[in-house]
Amino acid sequence: MAKLERRVIVTTIRFEETWEDLTEQQLKDWNSGDEDLQQDIIDNVEFELVNDKVLEEFEHPELKEE
Repeated sequence: MAKLERRVIVTTIRFEETWEDLTEQQLKDWNSGDEDLQQDIIDNVEFELVNDKVLEEFEHPELKEE
């Protein structure tokens, strides 16, 4: 007997945004380009899911003989 086998890669992409608007100081710090300040902002805000998308990638089936 023979079967076809394929590998399917499923990836979920989540789009999140901050729950509250950034303060003027946070916006100024973010726009400064300083990675340490940007990381501090990321660490201190809450994100919520606004959208998600599932991507599937199929490989060509291979013949599997038993």
